[in-house]
Amino acid sequence: MTEYLRYHLKNTEPLRIADDSASQSGQTSSLKYIAGSTIRGAVITSLAKHPDFEKIKRALFSDCVRFLNAYPEENGIELIPSPKGFYEDKIQAAGKKRLGNAMLEKELDGRKRASLGEFCYIEDGTIYYYSVDTGSDLKIKFNLEKKDEKRNVFRNDYISAGCNFVGYIVIEDGSVKNLIEEALEDELLLGNARSSGRGKCRLLSKKFVPYESTPFAHNAPLCVLENYCCMLLYTDTVMRDGTGEYTGLNLEVLEKKLGVSKLCIEYCATSTRMVHGYNRKLGIKLPSVPMYEKGSVFKMTFEGALTAEKMREVMESGIGVRKNEGFGQVIFLKEYEQIIWKQEGKKAEKNLNGQKEMIKGHEDDGTLQIAAANYYRRLLKMAMEKKIIDGMEKGTLSNSQIGRLESLITANKYNTENAKNIVVRYFEHTIKKEKKQNIQKESASVKPLYDFVMNFLNSSYAEYVGVENQVVMGIPVGKLLSVQELDRMKLEYLTELIRHDNRKESCL
Repeated sequence: MTEYLRYHLKNTEPLRIADDSASQSGQTSSLKYIAGSTIRGAVITSLAKHPDFEKIKRALFSDCVRFLNAYPEENGIELIPSPKGFYEDKIQAAGKKRLGNAMLEKELDGRKRASLGEFCYIEDGTIYYYSVDTGSDLKIKFNLEKKDEKRNVFRNDYISAGCNFVGYIVIEDGSVKNLIEEALEDELLLGNARSSGRGKCRLLSKKFVPYESTPFAHNAPLCVLENYCCMLLYTDTVMRDGTGEYTGLNLEVLEKKLGVSKLCIEYCATSTRMVHGYNRKLGIKLPSVPMYEKGSVFKMTFEGALTAEKMREVMESGIGVRKNEGFGQVIFLKEYEQIIWKQEGKKAEKNLNGQKEMIKGHEDDGTLQIAAANYYRRLLKMAMEKKIIDGMEKGTLSNSQIGRLESLITANKYNTENAKNIVVRYFEHTIKKEKKQNIQKESASVKPLYDFVMNFLNSSYAEYVGVENQVVMGIPVGKLLSVQELDRMKLEYLTELIRHDNRKESCL
C-alpha cells in the first residue's frame, strides 16, 4: 500500500541549496525549492543514530521510499512547476494576459516564451504563477588552496526567509513508515552554509494523507483518455533504454506502464539540465546525469484507452532513475489544451512565526490602509533614490572595506535588530584593531564611516530622506509601516548607497 507523508516547512532563515548546473565562476546559484535529496539527507542523518539502522537503511535507500521535492505553498495552495510550451507578445499588461499555446497554435512568430515564474497552479484555463523571493550576499575567498590564488569576491544566492514549502515522502514499505515520520523533527537545518546562519527551517505540520489530497490527484484527469494524453514532469526526469543508456523517455516501458499501444510523442516543450550529486561517505562527486527539467510537457498519442487507474499507478510509482531522491515524478494534466491565460498570483504577507498576517477592521478601512501604506512606501523609495546621489562619508576606504559592511547587512536584513547589533560590533572591533595598529590618518580610518552609519541608523528614516508627510489618505504615517519595516528600509538604503558609490567610482 502506497502512503503519502505530507510535511509543511517554513524557512526561518535564508536557505541555500546549491544548483551546480546553473552556477558560474564567482557565483553560486540556489534552487528555488527544497530538493528531495536534501530532505532525504536530513531523514538519514536523524535515523543514522537508530540502533537498527543497518537493517532499515536498505529500505530507506530503495525505490520503496521516495523523497519528493518540496515546492512553495501560497495561500493554502500547493504549487506545481510552471509548464512549458506557452508564448506571449511583448506588450506588458496588468491582470490576465492571453497566452499562445504551442500545442494548438503552429504560427508563433513574433512572440516570446511566456514568463510564468517558477511555480503555479492551474484553474479555469488560467495559469496563476509565482516566483520565489531570493537574495544574495558577497564574500571574499580567504581559504586559498594555491599560493598564487587571489582572494576573489564571489556571490551566493539564497531563498529569502519566510517561505512556505510543502513536500511529500512516498512510502511503500510499512516497516519504516513511523521511523521516517519521527525523523522529521520540529526544527531542521537544510542546505548549504549552515554554519553561517543559513538553512534553519521550522516544521509546521506533518501527517499521512490520502492520494486524493495530493497535487497529482488534483491536476489529473478522472476519466478514460483516448487517442492522447498530456504529461507534465513534476520533477527532473530521465529514463534508460534497453542497453542502460540514458534516453530521455523510454516509450516502450511507458507503453507497458500505461497499458496502451503505439505510444509516441506528438509534441513536447522541454528543457534539460545536468543533475549532479556528491557522496559524503566516499568524498567524491557522482557522475552527472542529463535530465528533462521539471515543468517539461509531453503530448503523447496512442492506441487504446488510458484509464484513471493506470495514470494513478504511474504517478504513484514514478518513472526513470533515482526515484528514491525524488526524480521521475510525473503528473497527467487535464484540459491542458484549454490553458490560454496567465495571471500573477497574489502572495500572502510573510511572517516568520508561521502564520499569515491579516489586516484587522472593516474591509474598506483595510483596503484604504493597504493603499495608503503602499503610497507611503513609494514616497520613501522615490526620496531614497534622490538622496543616494549625495553619496556617503567613507574617507578613502577601499571598496573591499565597505563591501564587508554591505555583506553583513545583506546577510542579516531580515532580522533588523540583529543586523544593527552586528554592524555595531563590526565597527567596534575594526576601530579597536586600528588603534592597536596605530593608524594616524583619519581618512584611512573607518571612523568617518562609523559616524555616518550610526547617525543614520539612529535618525528618523522619513526625515533623513526628506519626506515630511505626517498623514497619508487620512491615516497617520505611524500606523502605516512597522518599526521593523522602516529599519529594513534603512538597511536597504545603506546597501544601495554602497553599491551606488562603488559603481560611480568604477566609471571614473
